[in-house]
Amino acid sequence: MVNKKIIRKVVAAIVLFLLPNAMSLAQCKESITRAENSRIEGIVRGADHYYRNLIIQDIALAAGISMQEVSIRLDYKLNITVDKCVPGRLDISVNPISGWCDPHLYREFDVSASLAPSRADLVFYLRNHLGIIFDSVMIAGVPLGPDTGDVFSRQIDISPLDGQVSQIFARAAFHYDKQAYDGFRDHVLIIDEYYAAAVMADSAYRLITNGFLSENTSPVQIFLRQAEIERIARYVHPAAFDSLTAFGTHDHASLTAKHRRLERSSTRYKTLFKQSRPGEPLFHSPLAARILIEEWLDWQDHYRRMAYHTEYKFINFFEDLAIPQFSNSALQQWNNKLKDAMINPWIYRDYLTVSMFLALTERAERFENAGSQMHALRYYEAAMKLAVLTHLRDREETALLRVCQMKQEVMLSYLRIAGLAAGKDNPGLAVQYFHRARDLYHSNHLHCVDKDTLAGFGRMMYAGFESKVPSLIGAGAFRKANSFLQEIKARCDENTGYSCPEDLTAWTTDVNQGLYEEMIRLARRLINRDELAEAEQLFKQAGAMRYSVRPVADERWIESRLRQMHYDDFIDEGIRYFNKEEYDFALYYFSKAYHFQQGNLLSLRKELPEYRRESSRHVIEKLFSDTRLKIWAHDLETARHYLEQAGSMLAEYRVASDDPLKIEYERLQHEVFTSECIAARDVYDALMEGVFRARERQDFMAAHSLAVEAVNHSLDHISCRIRDDRAWYQRVVLEPLSGFQQKEKALDLLAAGSPEPYLDAFRELNSYYSRQKLLEQGVVFISLKERVLRADDIEFLTGMYDHYVRMNDPEQCLALLHVLHEKGAEWKTMSGRQWDLAKDFAKADVKNLENETMPWEFMRAHVGTDLWFRPFRLSYKLAWIGETKGKFRYWPLIWKK
Repeated sequence: MVNKKIIRKVVAAIVLFLLPNAMSLAQCKESITRAENSRIEGIVRGADHYYRNLIIQDIALAAGISMQEVSIRLDYKLNITVDKCVPGRLDISVNPISGWCDPHLYREFDVSASLAPSRADLVFYLRNHLGIIFDSVMIAGVPLGPDTGDVFSRQIDISPLDGQVSQIFARAAFHYDKQAYDGFRDHVLIIDEYYAAAVMADSAYRLITNGFLSENTSPVQIFLRQAEIERIARYVHPAAFDSLTAFGTHDHASLTAKHRRLERSSTRYKTLFKQSRPGEPLFHSPLAARILIEEWLDWQDHYRRMAYHTEYKFINFFEDLAIPQFSNSALQQWNNKLKDAMINPWIYRDYLTVSMFLALTERAERFENAGSQMHALRYYEAAMKLAVLTHLRDREETALLRVCQMKQEVMLSYLRIAGLAAGKDNPGLAVQYFHRARDLYHSNHLHCVDKDTLAGFGRMMYAGFESKVPSLIGAGAFRKANSFLQEIKARCDENTGYSCPEDLTAWTTDVNQGLYEEMIRLARRLINRDELAEAEQLFKQAGAMRYSVRPVADERWIESRLRQMHYDDFIDEGIRYFNKEEYDFALYYFSKAYHFQQGNLLSLRKELPEYRRESSRHVIEKLFSDTRLKIWAHDLETARHYLEQAGSMLAEYRVASDDPLKIEYERLQHEVFTSECIAARDVYDALMEGVFRARERQDFMAAHSLAVEAVNHSLDHISCRIRDDRAWYQRVVLEPLSGFQQKEKALDLLAAGSPEPYLDAFRELNSYYSRQKLLEQGVVFISLKERVLRADDIEFLTGMYDHYVRMNDPEQCLALLHVLHEKGAEWKTMSGRQWDLAKDFAKADVKNLENETMPWEFMRAHVGTDLWFRPFRLSYKLAWIGETKGKFRYWPLIWKK
């Protein structure tokens, strides 16, 4: 019998011992925030860095420095979640990275907001239970920007031999994409346009002050040129750059002041015009109007010349100003100006509109004769737009004819260039100019260009592409063949009317095989020239094609040579860390090199074993140092963990038993064990002290829980041989007392709603009290009536009232009425119950009536004078009268009182 009791105790202890381990799963996730920084410096070779290099190039050109001198500091924050909840697996997750660059000036404006990369590849080192960095993993393509809730993760399967694995963030490799570059270019372009606007404003004002608009100019010149100043002022308005200058607070080129100066000049010349020669006609002859218009168009040519003789960044901004742009609103503004100047609209039509049309077409012819076809086309289009808007029908037909002729010439020019490029084996340029001709055909919705010519040229050009591919494949010119092949494939994808060649698949197979073999040969030549990084990049490109081609023999040799390169790099990197006394990283690289030795290498490095052994000794010594520090700080759990790592490494590297490291390990083991036992006894004593304090205050649940914890603690540290007989005894003694308190708490929770579950639980509590003989232990049992009167729930109290009615206990019912009144029950809901109860009390009181006791004294003793008990008092009075058969001695006084 004794043995069975002991077995039950041991089993219970084991179960309780395992419970904390199950609860520890809730602590197997860890969130880490890391603030890091990196530098983006110079240009980097490789197609993956194309957009990054474009940004570096633009910054270098603006600053007048070399591209290698460009340096951008990037600060970034990582939110990392590490999940170790699944045995044998480590999950590392990150959210989008928040990053910002240090202020970086482009022409006095900070462009750091547009310099952040698009995404990053995050590299983590993995450290095993030995403290050795045994592997690295990468989470690729993590975006930089606001946290969108997306999660980027990597799952790593952990070998049981690696034990407890931890991660170390190593570095981030940042990348730019087209969207990032476009954002940077947009930022830079608006800065360039801002400075172009400032240059334009300065240029216009210089011409004003140099006599372009002197106050002795004729009224017609003042009128036309004032309008031109107004046009320039609208074009360079600072409001267009508010997003850049923060509404004028960073106006480095003083564009706002320059714009105001132009507006003041415009206002001054407007006033001069109104004051000059009142009553005289504005235009004396059509010739005068033509001269002034020619002068105004010369002014447009001035902008065009400025575009090509100032900074190249200003070309687009100036050219948009150099060609007259007509619209209904612009013509309406001119019409209003002419009316304000008291000019007859018929004169406006004859003198200005027709004159402007003729001047535009003549200017276009001049450009056409000079070979500037695009400028000529833009002027012809401007003339046609003017004729359409002002309803010059005959002029419109003329302009349309010239526009169509010019579009035809430009399109044929593009097609000639496309034909020459195709003949020079440059299909990309040929297709580019063919597309320009096609876009020109569709521009302005004027399909006046020969469509058949365009379609015929396209058929001829792609037929030529198709004919060249097999001949280039036969000649071994696979790269040229591939350039033609890519254009053919693009045509197949974009044009459903194009009949793709039947041999397209066969050509693709031959070209891929040829390119693959060519890359392998080139990779071998690069290796022979010791250009290993370039060779590896090329080898990777060839490897990406491996599944669609036939492998060649050189591939294995190249792979061995590149494997040798990494082997040597790992050793060299390890030596670099070794010399810097960063032995854990050194051991990581030496171990990677050691594992590379298991594969195909051309030569082995004899120094690797010694370096690896010395690095491991330093790492073990560091673990010993950390162990001593944790012992001193009383962090014995971590100290034990470090010591276990050191012990595993001693076994891994086969350290002899008489080695000083092994001796120190055994000494620290004893010290940790002794410290653990001292701490364990202190914890046990504190738990037992808590047991007796809780028992003194009658908190048997807490006392029992602490006794169980003390028992489990002694079992956890069984090697320390803690005397735990008191804990076992208190655990057994306190168990029924704790169970009684638990049942009492559960009973209190049932004092709401229907009373039936409460009554059942009370009966169970009473039975438990008797079975456990708790009266002998001095435990006081509270009766049902007392417990019910302490309840708060009105529904429960009402139900118990009905229960005591059924039990014929009017005294408890009256007590419950008073409690219900205190808890806020409405008298209306209790009216019937008061009425019935009052009858019982009246009958009983009449039976116990003495000569000196008056009826109202009984009634007041029951319910007092509170209005809530009106139903009770009325029922009581009527019942009294009935029971006393209406004795005159009582009833008048009852009604009066």
